[in-house]
Order: sequence, then structure tokens, then C-alpha cells
Amino acid sequence: EFKYNPKAKFKQLPSSLVFSFNVSKLNIPKRFTNQGEENNSDTTAPKSSMGKVYINYSNYKVNQGLPDSLFEEKKK
Repeated sequence: EFKYNPKAKFKQLPSSLVFSFNVSKLNIPKRFTNQGEENNSDTTAPKSSMGKVYINYSNYKVNQGLPDSLFEEKKK
């Protein structure tokens, strides 16, 4: 899920991203999902475990140090 800030300098680029996923589909130790003991090596997560990753973008640097000619279409 991308979000865009219409007041940003580069409003066409996302300002944030929320990535959702089903933890039960991943093969990770239960201790990382708060579902088991610290030394538990079982990798089965509960069926309803959902995870989210939040990413915020800032300080975009666009085409910095690249010549404009790089973006011009070549004539055939």
C-alpha cells in the first residue's frame, strides 16, 4: 500500500509504504512472532498471524549527477 503526499516536491514518488504479509506462510521461529518460548525451535506460526512493515521515504535525490542527455530519446 503506497501513500503519496500531494504537497511533496516529488509528488509522483511515494512518501510511505505499508507492506502486509501472513506470518504463518513464513518459515520463521516462533520466538520471533511472540508465540513460543525463547528456546523453542518450532517454526509453525499461528494461522491468523499477520505482520506489517512500515517504510517512510524522505530526502529524495532524483537524477543527481546525471546528464539530461541520458533521458532524451534517441532518434532513429
